[in-house]
Amino acid sequence: MANYKEMYLRLFRATEAAIRCLIEAQRECEEDYLASPEPELKVLEPGTFAEPDSGERKEKRKRKTGLLFVGFVLAFCLGSVVDMSFPWPEPEQCVVCGGESYDAPCLLNVATGEMDEMQGTLVPGVFHFINCAGIWGAWDSDAQSCRVGLTKGSEEMNGRLFCKRCRELIGERVPGSYAVLDLSDPLEPQIYPVVSGAVYHMLGQTVLVEDRGEEVALSVFPTEVPLEAAPWNEIA
Repeated sequence: MANYKEMYLRLFRATEAAIRCLIEAQRECEEDYLASPEPELKVLEPGTFAEPDSGERKEKRKRKTGLLFVGFVLAFCLGSVVDMSFPWPEPEQCVVCGGESYDAPCLLNVATGEMDEMQGTLVPGVFHFINCAGIWGAWDSDAQSCRVGLTKGSEEMNGRLFCKRCRELIGERVPGSYAVLDLSDPLEPQIYPVVSGAVYHMLGQTVLVEDRGEEVALSVFPTEVPLEAAPWNEIA
């Protein structure tokens, strides 16, 4: 996945340097304008009219044109800062913070925007499959445990699906294709990367990420269950 944080910083640094250059050019133009000699004042007799010198008119027009051009370029570049740092338009509804709250950890595919709660129907004795972010996982109601196998690799985030704040959070915290989310308060989303060896505790659940060779195994089970007694082997 592209390093969006570094991209933003690079754009901001380049833009800031361009703005400084334009400000300096504008300052020089203003200094030249202020240092230019005052126009010669002529006292006219009543009923007379003197045309200004053509060379003087051209010089004034040239100075004004130069100042206007510098001001226009500066305003254009300042307006472009927002466009460069925010290359995608705001979506009508952000996938992460624009929806409902969830009582269990959620799995998000940052490339497709698919997101689902990692919890199935709490019916004793039921073992079935659930869809988590486009991936089929297993749910054991007795163990209250969910397990999903994720392929390794990284897909680029689809920035058009997320608001600016969530896009920045994903770019900073998620190096791969998937993220685990605590959306108990969707306006303040907590986003965690799916990386091998990670253990997260949220919403009364433990999220365990394991490297299983060709895939990454993601297990969710009650926090009160110790790691050594976790039920993922029963679901694998």
